[in-house]
Amino acid sequence: MTSDAGVIWRAIRHIYVGRPRPGWIVGLAAYFDDSMEHWPERDPTNSYYTIAGYLAPIEMWEGVFVPNWRAFLDAAPHEIEEYKASSVRGKTGEFAGWTDKEIADYGKLGVQTLAKAEHAPMMSVASVVVLPFGQYGWPQRHLESLAIVTGLAEVVRTMCRFAHDFGMYEDIHFLCDARTDQERIGRAWRSSIQKLRDNYGKHLSYLDFEDSKDMRPLQAADLIAYEARKDAKDRLVRPDSPRSRGLSILINSHPHIGYYWDSDILNEYA
Repeated sequence: MTSDAGVIWRAIRHIYVGRPRPGWIVGLAAYFDDSMEHWPERDPTNSYYTIAGYLAPIEMWEGVFVPNWRAFLDAAPHEIEEYKASSVRGKTGEFAGWTDKEIADYGKLGVQTLAKAEHAPMMSVASVVVLPFGQYGWPQRHLESLAIVTGLAEVVRTMCRFAHDFGMYEDIHFLCDARTDQERIGRAWRSSIQKLRDNYGKHLSYLDFEDSKDMRPLQAADLIAYEARKDAKDRLVRPDSPRSRGLSILINSHPHIGYYWDSDILNEYA
């Protein structure tokens, strides 16, 4: 088995030849809810776009998170290559055939493992957009693009501000799962980046697409994205619902900012 030590820096160091390595790494997960595949037949309140992730110093990722996460993966009741929250809950992929108890127990362990980094300068941001299909006469493609641009801009802006306020001025290297919609995420990044660079120029580096199987911060991002989307859906459908236990544990261990966009708010950005 290849050692996980230094795996993040090894994957990106070719970008920084002749330059200081970045001080911060962001892992991002971004996806549309599965109900997007059934538009417009599904109820519009079941259609969501989520982008979320973690910002932390590269030393924390490599020295604290990666070893903890490796131990978590090794503790699975059946051998797995990576942890994908939606696959776990849906018993798909590597998690097909797991018992309900195995799913529940391992899901709790994943949340607890990620929350262990509470002593580190680490923060998470989640942006969950409810897509108002059937309202305002907007075509699906327009809504999807609007959700991507809106969600990405808020997440990146918030992370840049956190690093700045924390007094850390090194570059931030942004990672995103290679299995996302790279074309549209990349386009949203380019459309948002100039304004962000005006305010945080020396902080921003690259948006780099990597395989989440090898890049552990992307698995952390997937987990916070899943929990944020699940919580938003539960509380938008049932406003009196308490915050989900998984999300509560994660956001109580470090600073967290969540953005939840309903159709009225999204319309202001159209």
